Amino acid sequence: MASKPEQCASCKWYVGTIGEYGDIRCFAFSKGIPHEILTGQQGHLERYKDDLGIVWEEDPDYVRDARLRERRLAEISDYLDELKKLEGNPACPRCGINVHEVIYGMPAGPPSFGYFAAGCDIDEDSSRYKWWCRKCNILIDDDSIAVSDLARKYHAFERVDKREFQRSARILQSIWRAEQGYDIGELRSRNGSRPLGSRLVMPWARDSLSNYLNENIKGVVREEVMDPAKSRGKLYGKPRIFNDLLSSQPLCFNLFGELKRDLSLATKVMKTLTNGMVDSITDIEFEWSPGKADPDLTGDRSAFDVYVTFLSPNGSKGFIGIEVKYHENLSGKAASYRERYKQIASQMNCFKETSLESLKRQPLHQIWRDHLLAGVHRIANGFEEGFFVFLHPEGNTHCSEAITRYRECLTDTDTFASWTLESVVSAIKRCTDEDWIDLFVDRYLNFEKISTYVQ
Repeated sequence: MASKPEQCASCKWYVGTIGEYGDIRCFAFSKGIPHEILTGQQGHLERYKDDLGIVWEEDPDYVRDARLRERRLAEISDYLDELKKLEGNPACPRCGINVHEVIYGMPAGPPSFGYFAAGCDIDEDSSRYKWWCRKCNILIDDDSIAVSDLARKYHAFERVDKREFQRSARILQSIWRAEQGYDIGELRSRNGSRPLGSRLVMPWARDSLSNYLNENIKGVVREEVMDPAKSRGKLYGKPRIFNDLLSSQPLCFNLFGELKRDLSLATKVMKTLTNGMVDSITDIEFEWSPGKADPDLTGDRSAFDVYVTFLSPNGSKGFIGIEVKYHENLSGKAASYRERYKQIASQMNCFKETSLESLKRQPLHQIWRDHLLAGVHRIANGFEEGFFVFLHPEGNTHCSEAITRYRECLTDTDTFASWTLESVVSAIKRCTDEDWIDLFVDRYLNFEKISTYVQ
């Protein structure tokens, strides 16, 4: 393989820069070669993140053609020099690259690489947007930069967090960890490990159950998760349920654990949330399914994050199957489609026939599968009342947008509801003044706290 500075220049997959502000690209990295590979700090004889399986191969023309060699090396050298001039600029809150300063009006000549000409269309908001990101193609204000800097301070800047809520949620969890005095955990990958503010240290996190808000809730976790007999067959994500502060599985216990311990409180809360459908709560379970892989049900391994059983005012039995989301963006790969889903959908008689193809794909597929599980459970097990709830923070627009689209697929909503974390918290606060719900709000929903940490 070529020497480190020539690694990309000598590769047959090299493309070069495209456009005025274009990053240097290749067939492996169509959106720009990672800096560590371009500089030779990271070899590329083996697969690297997002390289499409394309690794370094020698370009015979590079060996034979001196002009080609000179042009490519000069292109890379000039590009790296330009990037160096940006090092004093802030980093983009979305992708992390150093941004360009914005010039409004008409400059005397073409701006250099370090500047972006925004034109003469100036309004009252223009003075706010001082920076531009060439990768994201967005204008950025100083407030966004400050939050991005805070994320880096708490090791909470992750490029997978594409929207403001995801970025803020990770920062909030990282601040919470620091406030508790807990050591920072790490993210491990094939490229090594690095600190991650929204993680706790293992195995300490498992032994101490510090991902949970109080001893009552920790007791529920010991019974439900750590007891082999009780947890057999349940798909608790480990070690995530112990060390991942953003995971929705620990959130389930932090929100519903106290309600499981106090069913009279759970009854008051659920009466409020269901407009009187519930007369008394009889039990609350976690990661519960009426029959995983049962061909008479959905035939897959779907389960409810939280499962609530109740008696209605007329004495009939009912249930609420709840799917809980927090930081998730619903963009993961959809599970394999089963013909059984279509059969259950027909039995439930609440889906538009024209919506089937949309329901097979994300972001709707998991919502649909859980809704189908609730529907077939109600039919097969003789419940007079029973419905599925999708529970999420109101600020998570990935979830709220998906729910809007999902409702458009329904002809009625008798077996479907969406609740926000904020509405559940409000119902709990109307029924109790215990401090655990305040601890929950401070940890998961107190996004105003972030502004007090921004310098």
